[in-house]
Amino acid sequence: MITALCVIFSLLCCLLTCAMCLLSAVRNSSRRRELRMQRLFAGRYMRMVTMRMLDADGVPMSRFPMIERRGARDMLARTLSSVAMSTCTGDMGAVRRIVVANGIESWLLRRIRLSHGFQRARYMSILSSLPVSRSTADVVNRYASVRNRHLCFRAMMVRISSEPLSALRELSLYPYRLSPFEMNELTAMLRRGLLPLAFEPLLASESENLRMLGMNIVRIFGISESEYRLLEIVSGDGSEEFRDDAIYTLVSLHLPVTGADIVGRVRSMSTSARRSFYRRLAAEGYSVSALVELAGGADEDEEYVESLAASYKRSLVCM
Repeated sequence: MITALCVIFSLLCCLLTCAMCLLSAVRNSSRRRELRMQRLFAGRYMRMVTMRMLDADGVPMSRFPMIERRGARDMLARTLSSVAMSTCTGDMGAVRRIVVANGIESWLLRRIRLSHGFQRARYMSILSSLPVSRSTADVVNRYASVRNRHLCFRAMMVRISSEPLSALRELSLYPYRLSPFEMNELTAMLRRGLLPLAFEPLLASESENLRMLGMNIVRIFGISESEYRLLEIVSGDGSEEFRDDAIYTLVSLHLPVTGADIVGRVRSMSTSARRSFYRRLAAEGYSVSALVELAGGADEDEEYVESLAASYKRSLVCM
C-alpha cells in the first residue's frame, strides 16, 4: 500500500514538473515573440514618425500598419512620447494628428483605467508628454489622489499639457513641494516652449512652488536681470531653505554675494552648511577677498577659505 502511494506521488510530481516546464517554455516563447514584434514595431514606427515629422504640414490622418496587433499601440505611444519630449511647440500638431488617427489617446485612457499604482502612473506619464484634449485631462483627473504623490503629479502634468495657460493655477494648487525630479520635468516643458511662463511673476508669487520654478528658470537660462528679485527673497521673511536657494542662484549667475543680507544669512548658517557654501563659491571662481568678507573675521573660517581658495587655484594651474 505504501509502495503504491509512493509511486502515485512520484507520478504526480513528474506530471507537475512536466506541466511547469511546458508552461515556462510557452511563456518564454511568447516573450521572445513579443520582443521580436516590439523591435519590429519600434524600428518601423520610428521611421514613419520621423518621416511625418519632417513633413509636418502634410501628415495624413491615416492609421499606421499593424496598429491593431498586440503591443503595437504600446510601442507607438512610447515612440510618440519620446519624439514629443524632444519637439518644440510648432511641431506638436503633427504628433497630435498621429495620436488621433491611431487611437493612442483612448488606448492610454483604457490602460490607465485598468491599471494601478506605478503602472498607472507610467501610462499617465506617457499621456502627459503628448498633446491631449481637455476632456482627456478631465477623465485622468478622476484617478488623481492626494495620497499618491506620483498619480497627483502625473494628473497635474496631463492637465497642463491639455491647457498650458493653466500652468500657474495648477502649480499653485499642487499640494506637495516640488521635488528636483518634478522640477526637471517642468523645466523640460519650458525648454520646449510649451509653458508660457516668465520668471518675474513666478519669483513674485506667494506660492513656494512657483518661486522655486522661477529660480530654476533663472539658473538654467542665466537671467542676471533677476538679481533684484533674488535679493528681495534673501531679505524677505521666507523659509531659510528658500532664502538659501536664492543665494545659490545668485552664485550660479556669478553675481556679487557680499551684500549685508547675504552676509548675515551666511554667518547664521551651521558650520557644515557655511563651509559647503564656501566650497561652492571657490568652485565658481569667487575671489579670496569675497570669501574672507563672508567669513566675517572668524579666524577658523578665514583660515579655511584661504586654504580652500589656494587649493582651487592650484588645481586650475595644474589643469
